[in-house]
Amino acid sequence: MRYLKRSVLRFLLLNKRLFCRLSFVLILLAVPLMVLAVGILSSGQNGIVTVVLAEEDPDDPISSEAIASLLTDDSGVARFRLCATPAEAEDDVRYGRADGAWIFGSDLESAIERFIGDQLFDKPFIRVVEREETVGLQLVREMLSGVMSKYICSAMMVDYVRENVPELDGMSDGELLTFIDDAYAVDKLFEFSYIDGSEPTDDIDLDILMLPIRGLLSVLVVLAGLAAALFYMQDESSMAFYRLRRGERPLFAALYHATGVLDVGLSVLVALFLSGVYTDPGREIVSMAVYCAAVVAFVILIRRLCGTPGRLGTVTPILTVALIAVSPIFFSLSWVLRPVQLMTPTYYYLMSIHRSEYLGYMALYAAAVFALDYAIYKLTDRA
Repeated sequence: MRYLKRSVLRFLLLNKRLFCRLSFVLILLAVPLMVLAVGILSSGQNGIVTVVLAEEDPDDPISSEAIASLLTDDSGVARFRLCATPAEAEDDVRYGRADGAWIFGSDLESAIERFIGDQLFDKPFIRVVEREETVGLQLVREMLSGVMSKYICSAMMVDYVRENVPELDGMSDGELLTFIDDAYAVDKLFEFSYIDGSEPTDDIDLDILMLPIRGLLSVLVVLAGLAAALFYMQDESSMAFYRLRRGERPLFAALYHATGVLDVGLSVLVALFLSGVYTDPGREIVSMAVYCAAVVAFVILIRRLCGTPGRLGTVTPILTVALIAVSPIFFSLSWVLRPVQLMTPTYYYLMSIHRSEYLGYMALYAAAVFALDYAIYKLTDRA
């Protein structure tokens, strides 16, 4: 019991000592600032690319309705803006004010009827003008296909019902579509769930810019651990721990690193809840606790491998960029690079949010890295 009290007292004193470091305080402040900045960006008009919209015939009901739906889109995939004329839209692309332009043709209702009736189809529904081919423009073109598919499928469905269900022939097109939606529940064709069987929370509508926030904050926890490791090496070189017995040093080192990791980990957890990027509160807390243990093991090993504060300071920015690149934050890497991901704590944490087995893998990872570090410590200590 006395040893436990002494460990708690040491933790509190080390925590107080850490808050005297300006660089650590800046890392801690970076958590709310990052979430606040992303929240401000996501509250305005945002997206991966900018697409301008124009109509050849402003009185065409289908093009006007399609453009209105795009202008009110809040998915954050693209920034849509309306231009008065097709020529103005093309000029915006030509002079770099937009990445692409979608110019809706005239008399789209007749064009759709000709398309589904196997008649001569010599004019496209929409003309797409782009400055260059990019991944973002390829992605938003799927939205364009979805917008027009709505009108094409509706027209095909109405024609089919009129030909095969004469009892409904007296209904208008709008009444037929309403009847079909009610009868066949077209909007319930898809069911979304995570791999663990849980379902997305309906009352949380995340902007696309908020999606990578968890991954970026998890890397920030590692950065805090690396900063604590650098402080430890500086204190060690100044003989601040000379009174410690040799057998106490591994546990003391873990306690020292845990102060910075737990402080930032707690602030990240609060930021996730405030930003809406969270799942089950219990799972979030447990995952973050195990992740902090894994990060402590990881940074202690990196510190021991580096050997000097200068090397650790050089490795820290490189390692931070590498974690952002290999972790599943913005995209998933090929399975060929999976061994690299398995060496990072961020991979296990991000995977554990919706896959419970990765929580156990992360605990095993922390234990294995702690064991490896202790083995290196014993070997170097003998030498």
